[in-house]
Amino acid sequence: MDKRTLKAIMASAITLLSLASCGRKAEVRPATTIVKGEFPAGALCDTVMIGMNDGVDMDTVYTIPVFDEKFTFEIPTDVMKRAEVVVTYDEGMGNAFFIPEGDTVFVSLDTRNAAVKCVSSRNPSITNDYNRMISTLDSLKWSLFREFKATEPAEGYTKEQNDSLDFILTTKMNDTILEQIHKMAPLHTGDFIGLSCIYNLMSMGLDKEAKSLFQTMDESIRNREELSRLNL
Repeated sequence: MDKRTLKAIMASAITLLSLASCGRKAEVRPATTIVKGEFPAGALCDTVMIGMNDGVDMDTVYTIPVFDEKFTFEIPTDVMKRAEVVVTYDEGMGNAFFIPEGDTVFVSLDTRNAAVKCVSSRNPSITNDYNRMISTLDSLKWSLFREFKATEPAEGYTKEQNDSLDFILTTKMNDTILEQIHKMAPLHTGDFIGLSCIYNLMSMGLDKEAKSLFQTMDESIRNREELSRLNL
């Protein structure tokens, strides 16, 4: 399996970052979301970056100083955005995601495998369900990779074999993505998860399905300017 195939798997996995399993009613949330981090002693982390993404662009990036392997920071609550935490330390870099939903998010780092983890104080929580879904898809991605790597000839796959594997892997990943969209989108009609489900369908060329899903969303999504330009 070549690098293009692995990139295709990872790209498909990323499209499912938005899919979680926790329905919410509209509620009044605190104006800010608190982000707290505590890292292992000797990690030698000086700063942490948090980027805010609305499904299209990274519109805000915060650089946060770390003292004695700890930091605390507040960002505006906005369930229509996804936040990415990037931790750079002495021996590597890792990242993780959360939805700023007016909670406290705890950020941890495992230096043994550069694993960053975000856990919300809320229960239930969009962030926690979202990250469980990421973990599930990540396991599927690597399972597929190992499956085809185990049967790879010593001389490597031919171009025709690689093309065939690309098709099989993409089909399996897309089938999983569609299953999750159909299951989860109705539970997230007013937050980043619902918004991202629409973008996922469009990226897969399923414009008709995206338009149908768009009509079921709350006004917070239907009134977004970038979606109105897409003639949904």
